[in-house]
Amino acid sequence: KGQQLDQHGANLASASLPGGSFRTIHNNVQSLTQSMMKVAGIHSEKEAVNFLLGKVPDPWMTHYVDHISSSHTSARNSPHAVVPDILAHEYPAGRQRINDSEASSSGDAFFEVKSYQPNNTRLDHNNKETKPADRRANEVVNQYSNKFKRLDKQYAADIVGNGNNGIVGPFESAQKRFIGGQ
Repeated sequence: KGQQLDQHGANLASASLPGGSFRTIHNNVQSLTQSMMKVAGIHSEKEAVNFLLGKVPDPWMTHYVDHISSSHTSARNSPHAVVPDILAHEYPAGRQRINDSEASSSGDAFFEVKSYQPNNTRLDHNNKETKPADRRANEVVNQYSNKFKRLDKQYAADIVGNGNNGIVGPFESAQKRFIGGQ
């Protein structure tokens, strides 16, 4: 009765199990991370839909906000919506040596709670070069970069055209204003 596990356990890792465990684990890790930030004195928000307000100028921001707020009941699920799991304000950046003026580096940063499954596509790589968790982190960074470029093509086509001309649009520029925004 049942299935035999394959070499990497991929059939079990990708099996649909009762209880919605992925979403539960995701939400618990998200809440735990936000709680740790709170203890550290860092203000953060979960799933900040309008986290680009003030970072992208009009009229492009207005077009984006109008689209995500009017097209669906849930802005998070709207096509082209970019909604990070956690947005942190005044997040400490780099080395936290305080200079003579007692100032330190900090700024806004956004975070994604991600997981990866131990399956053939994750394990069949040279893990001595890049560890699976680092590979997944790089994938997330690339996904976000592509999301911001798509926003530029969708809402700032008057600047970036089809996106193949090397011009950085207002959404991609906004991404670079966040700590670690690549």
